[in-house]
Amino acid sequence: MNISSTMWVLLIGLGAILVAVGNINFNLARDRERAQTAGEKATSMLKTECTNNLKHIAEKRQAFANNQTPVEDLETTTAWNIVSSGGLLVQVEQETLGKLAESYYLIDFSNKQQSKLLELSVGIGSALQGAPQLRQQQITFITNALDKLEPRLSELVARIK
Repeated sequence: MNISSTMWVLLIGLGAILVAVGNINFNLARDRERAQTAGEKATSMLKTECTNNLKHIAEKRQAFANNQTPVEDLETTTAWNIVSSGGLLVQVEQETLGKLAESYYLIDFSNKQQSKLLELSVGIGSALQGAPQLRQQQITFITNALDKLEPRLSELVARIK
């Protein structure tokens, strides 16, 4: 078989185009796979944190039932801060992302109310004249937040892979 030099130049040009397209597509696929892996790791961290918070919610409910003041806050800063500031949530569905944001808002709200409750339970705050009523009000705020939070966390734990 005799191929002319013009045909060889065309074949070399076609090969160069195929290599360039393949190289671009390879890099895009590799970046997409890395982003997906990072997203899966991020959601795994969030799932662990949500599971831990469900346990903390049960402990808080038990403490309130025993007329005790729980000291431990819900977990908020570890996984959520890493994941949300690192841009790792790009691969997460919008509905799941909304539920995560809503849950972490409720966690933050509950923790703030928990701090106020502790202030009313010990030290100068406990000496205030209306401290018992204010303490009960804080417990109600926390309980209401936990009532909203618990089903959301349970759903997220079931939803996140």
